[in-house]
Amino acid sequence: MERKNSELIPLPPPSLIDTSSLTSSQHARDITILLRSYLDVMKTALKTHEPSGVVTFAFRLAHVISSPWETLIVKEEENTEKAHARLWLYLCARDVLVLRCGF
Repeated sequence: MERKNSELIPLPPPSLIDTSSLTSSQHARDITILLRSYLDVMKTALKTHEPSGVVTFAFRLAHVISSPWETLIVKEEENTEKAHARLWLYLCARDVLVLRCGF
């Protein structure tokens, strides 16, 4: 993602990214809600010793990320604040899938 959007890199610190533009998109809200549930999914999986919840979460997140690929664009967005917020959202989702879930 960073190579394809090199004009947006480096991203500002997360505290300076204006995420209010993400609330106008249902797809962005869906990704955000699912990302927020990550800790609960992990706590439940650790408590019950059932990794299937993590796998289900990973599949749901992958589906929610791929659904808005053409509507929640980053590269051709004229508003750089909105593009920064969208890129940050996608990077957070990637980090959860790759670093946290191990996929």
